[in-house]
Amino acid sequence: MEQRFISLSIILLVIFTLPAKGKEATALFPVKQSGKWGFIDRKGKMAIEPIFDEADDFSEGLAKVKIRGKYGYVDQKGKIVIYAQFDSAGSFSEGRAEIKKAGELGYIDPTGRMVISAMQWDKIFPFSDGMAAVEFKGLCAFLDQNGVLKFKGNFEECGRFSEGLAKVRKIGEKKCGYIDKNGQPLISPMFDDCGAFGQGLAPVRMREKWGYLDSGYGKTGKMAIMLEFDQAGEFSEGLARVRIGQKWGFIDPDYGKTGRKAIEPRFDFVFPFSDGLARIKSGEKFGFITRSGNMAIQPQFDQVLDFKDGLARIEVEGKIGYLDRNGKYVWEPTE
Repeated sequence: MEQRFISLSIILLVIFTLPAKGKEATALFPVKQSGKWGFIDRKGKMAIEPIFDEADDFSEGLAKVKIRGKYGYVDQKGKIVIYAQFDSAGSFSEGRAEIKKAGELGYIDPTGRMVISAMQWDKIFPFSDGMAAVEFKGLCAFLDQNGVLKFKGNFEECGRFSEGLAKVRKIGEKKCGYIDKNGQPLISPMFDDCGAFGQGLAPVRMREKWGYLDSGYGKTGKMAIMLEFDQAGEFSEGLARVRIGQKWGFIDPDYGKTGRKAIEPRFDFVFPFSDGLARIKSGEKFGFITRSGNMAIQPQFDQVLDFKDGLARIEVEGKIGYLDRNGKYVWEPTE
């Protein structure tokens, strides 16, 4: 009996370990070499040879590439699964990617099939929380994943849905508020600017100051975090960037109760946390900090992108490279 239990434990351990290893092995990153784009793995080994005119990050198993002036998509083996036929294309989000072909806008699924024709719209945006914003002649609305126009509210500004709510601004109104996924106004338009919800909170501006509200603001009228910041961003990985005076730092969701900043404002500019690290700017150079505010990688790069799957893309003198979390190159900058 004990031997059977041990055997079963080993089997379960293998089953639950394999996906993590598979995910780690398939993380790929676009690189440029001799003017062409390909993909490397996390160790810096070329996984897909550089044959593309452009290449983007993988999203939901597919990456956008450009071939002879048109966009298509490849899988993580380098196989072209959606041939290059689009004039413009976006990354996949919630099983849909926005494209433009012969002047027609729409959304495709991972097989390349057009699942939503959006030719009646001037602009279309990625899906988020099951909905996508679309625009026509200065007006905006929302589509569901079947392409159904969910509601009409005479909006001239529509934000992305997050945690069931989206920022909207009606025609002729200077103030923004929030609607739910039924199109009902949950928080009346009374703010000069509104951000997306994260960690149950959204940044809003009234006059010159920013604070944070929760979804219950429409009933209570009470701010979760008072209007005291000169600038504020959305929450990401449990922290939100804020500016006081000319310096940036971070707060956590409990700031309204504790008044303690997670990272004191001392940086010239910061970006949201991603993969446990945040990009920061000091002078004219970029580096990375940890969640405790300590410098993880000293500012030394002309440009940097967020860490993703353990690596960050950097730029030095126009050349693109990749760093690991220790600041060590896995791909020396190339062009």
